[in-house]
Amino acid sequence: MQNVAAYLYRAKQKSGKPHLYVQFEAKSDDHAETKRDYLFMEAGYSKADYFTPLRINFPVVDDLPVDGAFSESFWLSWALEGDSGRTCFPRDKVDPSVAIPKLYPYMLKADTDTPAKTPEPPAKEETTYSAIDLDKHTVIAAAWLFGRDCMKMTGEQLKAATRLMMDDSQRYPQNVIMALSNLKGFDYVYPDMPIVAIAAIKAIWPPFDKAPELGKLSQFATEYLNAKVDGRQSVISKWQTSPSAANNSQVELPRTSSGTLAGTGKKPVYGTPIASFSELETVTYLAHYPSDFDISSPPIGIVNAVKEMKARKDLYPLEWYRQLHETPGILDFSREAICALIRNAPETLHRTPGPLRHYINANLIEIDDKTAKVKNHAQTQSLPQGEAGSLVDEQLANETMAGAAASSGSAALAGELTASNASNDSEKEEVDAAKDLDPTTRSAWLRREIMTALDGKTSVMSLDDVKELMVNVGDLNHVYLARLLTKEIEPCDPFKQLAKDDIYHLTCDVLEGWTDDKEERCQLIDKRVEFYLKEVRQTLEQSAVAGQHKNSELARPDASNVGEKTEVAQQQPAGELHAMGSGKFDVSELFATSPLASVDNSTPADLRENEDLTTKDVREFLDPSTKPADSSGEHTPAAQEELVATTSAYFESGRYHDIPNDVYHAANGISSTQVKDARISLMYFHGRHVIKSIARERSDALTFGSLVHTMALEPEKLANDFNIEPIIPEGAFTGVASMRAFIDKHNAALPKQADADTLRAMIEKHNATLPVPYALGGNADEIGRIYTMLPEAFQSISEGQKFTATAMKACIKEYNATLPEMLKTSGSRDALLEQLATIDLEFTTREKAIPAPLPVSGTKEDMAARIKTILPEAIFADEILDTWTSSDDGRQLVTQQQMLAAKAIQRALFSHPSAGPLLQHQNRAVEVSYFGIDEDTGLDVRVRPDLEIDLDSVRLGVDLKSTSMGRVKQDFLRAKLHREIIDRDYHLSAAMYCDVAAFDQFFWIFVNKDEGYHWVAIVEASPDLLELGRLEYKKAMRDIKQAFDTDTWPAPITEEIVDDINDFDQRRMEALRIA
Repeated sequence: MQNVAAYLYRAKQKSGKPHLYVQFEAKSDDHAETKRDYLFMEAGYSKADYFTPLRINFPVVDDLPVDGAFSESFWLSWALEGDSGRTCFPRDKVDPSVAIPKLYPYMLKADTDTPAKTPEPPAKEETTYSAIDLDKHTVIAAAWLFGRDCMKMTGEQLKAATRLMMDDSQRYPQNVIMALSNLKGFDYVYPDMPIVAIAAIKAIWPPFDKAPELGKLSQFATEYLNAKVDGRQSVISKWQTSPSAANNSQVELPRTSSGTLAGTGKKPVYGTPIASFSELETVTYLAHYPSDFDISSPPIGIVNAVKEMKARKDLYPLEWYRQLHETPGILDFSREAICALIRNAPETLHRTPGPLRHYINANLIEIDDKTAKVKNHAQTQSLPQGEAGSLVDEQLANETMAGAAASSGSAALAGELTASNASNDSEKEEVDAAKDLDPTTRSAWLRREIMTALDGKTSVMSLDDVKELMVNVGDLNHVYLARLLTKEIEPCDPFKQLAKDDIYHLTCDVLEGWTDDKEERCQLIDKRVEFYLKEVRQTLEQSAVAGQHKNSELARPDASNVGEKTEVAQQQPAGELHAMGSGKFDVSELFATSPLASVDNSTPADLRENEDLTTKDVREFLDPSTKPADSSGEHTPAAQEELVATTSAYFESGRYHDIPNDVYHAANGISSTQVKDARISLMYFHGRHVIKSIARERSDALTFGSLVHTMALEPEKLANDFNIEPIIPEGAFTGVASMRAFIDKHNAALPKQADADTLRAMIEKHNATLPVPYALGGNADEIGRIYTMLPEAFQSISEGQKFTATAMKACIKEYNATLPEMLKTSGSRDALLEQLATIDLEFTTREKAIPAPLPVSGTKEDMAARIKTILPEAIFADEILDTWTSSDDGRQLVTQQQMLAAKAIQRALFSHPSAGPLLQHQNRAVEVSYFGIDEDTGLDVRVRPDLEIDLDSVRLGVDLKSTSMGRVKQDFLRAKLHREIIDRDYHLSAAMYCDVAAFDQFFWIFVNKDEGYHWVAIVEASPDLLELGRLEYKKAMRDIKQAFDTDTWPAPITEEIVDDINDFDQRRMEALRIA
């Protein structure tokens, strides 16, 4: 049978079908596949129930099915070794972890004697046995095994109960059988009595613990059954708390996810113990709270704030807790030790699991009495005196308001550190007041920015500068110094006016003028804060004066010059905010000069007139000397948010800053894009912009174009508009190859397990030392000879009796029963280890402790799950990218490849000698919106140029365009750019921009986006090109107006046409006639 093809059909578990084996003769491989599929379908199987068939080596074994017949029982006895195996081996000789195919639970009940699929006769109804008809011992054994199901048993269940009743090695159930069968006075409640009693017994002594004594079982069963039904639970409770109960013999200790002990139950000598993982999580969050307090009895306000942090799942403490949770023995440390470990660590340490794990292993130590005293002293004495007093006052206030919930700080923290629910309104007000005492998010922000400065990550101080200045400070670490400066700076900035750069300079000033005296240090901070705030006020005053002057220019185009602006600013000085020390300020002068001191309800008539502007008034509305307002300084963030929230969908004619994209595109007016769509056809315009049945296209090219615009024009909005693909950290698993390499390395580091042959040899060596039982065969003489060889204790036939063969065999059999039983040498490795455990428990325990190698086969998800069992902090590239792609925050997704290309284009634009100065001009304005009215049709129009610049009374409009012309020869590039402008109607948009926004000149900045070839070209729109675009857009506007008036939106072709040949076709036709 050299051309026999054999196949394995592996069943899917959800199908409930058996694995199949089939063999048949085939002429070729193609013929084998065709015949295989034909036989499979003819046999009535479905491909949906099985995986792709696997061709294997033809097995040379007995009991093979006939050719072409499918066997459902073959794989119950045979298996392949590993995913790459193609040769069949007996299943009991193959390691179950690598045996293919796997046997599902429902297959283990299959009949292994049936070699092939044959029609089965109708199943007979299985005989059942009632417990009422059985003896006491069998009923008790069945109740032990099957509980309430023992009332009616199948033949197999009855056999199992009988085996248990006869098995003297099962000490626990044998004691139960003996105890319950000897109870007097309960015969009339069989078989219900054993079911109830055994359930109660198992509640006291779990089945797999040490077997209880027979006397205690009888005592408990008698007391339990004699009690009334409603009192039996109290009997169980009494016995569960008694010293004889198994539940009190052992206390289950908490463990990490890897199985190691997380604590031994011993309490630390000094400090507050941690009772559970839940308490450890809360302590971790408390350690990250930006305030100094007693960790053994935290204020109730801080406890409430920590609960909110846990609900938000803040990243910093969450990463710390994940690593601490996996640290062996972590629950043996005190709260103070955990808090010191976290607060002395670098702030960015949590970002990478490896260094964080190394830091914990190297620095986690329990504090001693001396350290505890030093830390307490540092919290009260090393801080400024006012600060230490405020901390004590705050804690006392919190404890007074929280009552007993705060006074028992240790108990409160162990119980998830939750505050007691207020029982009435006054108590709720007190709890709210306690929350108000918590440090604000401003404290956390100050501490973070000070830490940034101390880490040397700013332009104010480098790392070397910090090291040089820290010589004046002494041995204080950065974390403690940041907390100290935060508490000293915050009272000096009550209105939260200091910016990041101010904090960086202030930190540098304090380090340069460092003094250990608290009063002198606070005076220095007061002076520097007042100086920085004065600079901020001067800047705001200049902006306010400029804004007032600009408003006056709205009514008077001939505005005053810059000198007059300065004069007005000098005539109207703003009030000053004078520092009085210790964080107190005199604000009387500030309020006196505030514009809110007097209210003017009248509205200037000029501003009312300017509310209704037309297109031709735009040039008069914009004075040539007026500089476009800087969008970054015109509104505060709060004002910008208010504008977004309150902006109406309808805009009057005029010039508008800071209108969001979605608001602009939904506003009134015909845009240049809509005009271009109308030139395609009015039907298309109607479908896209009127009834909106044509969706807006979104492609990678459009996304990349938007990215280039943002990078070149508004790079500060990059993070708000685009979701950039995260960078895969070093060491992350990027694919199957890296996972397999890691698993192989892990497996190679594991100690080698003894194989089955070694274990079998040890058993055979042991068996060779055991005495061999005497054979019971042979004639009477042979049996008599063996009888004489027995020890005298077993030669029990008395002298008066006849030495018959039967009597002597009985003696020999009795002697054989006393000999130790031979150990089995067959079965799997686990079965051999179980045999060896009876003779060498230490060796067996050592072998079982050796972890099994992880399989390197399976799907990517399977391999990732295995890696996480040995490396919980493993990072997988697929998970990072899946999280990124599934994010739904409204931003556009940008890959790292697109980001690199956009940065290259940005660099090319900014470094261009002409385009760079235009894009970064100091008088530029970006994405300014103009609304007006078309004079010919009366329709609203709107435009939004990319960039506008005012240069000495000349208004320039600029549009940035990315194109792909990498293969165009330079001699034809100018013509190609002109064709690009005409084909895409860029000139039409430019004409609308110039008319609506009153531009004197218009330019396009073209940048080539082909990789590595980013040339830049500046193209000016000539007057004739603008006139052509103007005529085209005016005609389109008239068509749109007519379509709106008549409600008729014609298709691009409205009448029948005749297709005729062109000049080229005419010449071809003449040439063919001549030929």
